Amino acid sequence: MANTQVRFGIITEVHIVPPGTPEGFWHNRFLFDRAEELFDKAVRRCEELGVDAIAILGDLTHFADPDSFARVRRVLETTTRPVFVLPGNHDIDGSARPLAAFHRAMDLPHVTIAPVALALDPQIDLTLIGLEPGEAASGYAAVRSRTATGNDPKLTVVLTHFPPCAMEAMLSDAGLKYAGDLVNRAPLLESLTGIPGPLLIVNGHLHVHATIVDGRVLQLSVAALIEPPHDVTLLTIGIDDDGLPRVTRRACGLVETPDVTLPVLSERDEHWRFMGGTWTEDAS
Repeated sequence: MANTQVRFGIITEVHIVPPGTPEGFWHNRFLFDRAEELFDKAVRRCEELGVDAIAILGDLTHFADPDSFARVRRVLETTTRPVFVLPGNHDIDGSARPLAAFHRAMDLPHVTIAPVALALDPQIDLTLIGLEPGEAASGYAAVRSRTATGNDPKLTVVLTHFPPCAMEAMLSDAGLKYAGDLVNRAPLLESLTGIPGPLLIVNGHLHVHATIVDGRVLQLSVAALIEPPHDVTLLTIGIDDDGLPRVTRRACGLVETPDVTLPVLSERDEHWRFMGGTWTEDAS
């Protein structure tokens, strides 16, 4: 099949909270009092963009509390688009079943929950990376499905909360705070790079808009919804008529944020093509 194309609306770092939660801050101030409104606005923007599916990369809530999960569900019920959703570290509570509330809230017919691997179409595989508490409650570990899709894909897309490629030095050099790594970051990256062919990784967690290219690996970090630049990202992936994988991302802030320093480390509008064994910027 030539000229395959799929459009995703990407949302991450929603951080819905109970009413009356004190102000939060990471790189910039959180709009806690508008979190549910922003989430609804982000879903509406995805629909206006005509996306084929919506992907939410984690931290839908801030405290993993039942009221916040109910508010997340209320917004998800308003769309008929397919939704792919991952838990973030803020969605894991301290109970004996740390993701039970998350799974109950996401239990909707049009929602697919990580971890899962599936054939997005005959040429593109999609992997959603799950999350669980690390051993002895130390940090968080990625969980990857090993289900065979039956595809021989020309492109594998991985959606994950934590980035598999190292980013601490990049953020430190930019004067930005770093929110920490998976306890199994290196093994996850090794397992993903064991997948043959070009690999596109899309992550949240760090509240930054950034890009890493390493040969056949392209990692796109998506900025937060809850704080500036209050992003929704249109991600278009596909295989062109020459059989080459192409990726375009266009980030759009939903709230004007004058007089703040944005955690934006790469172009807001990017075009990539995989050829000659590596990802290259595509000006066409």
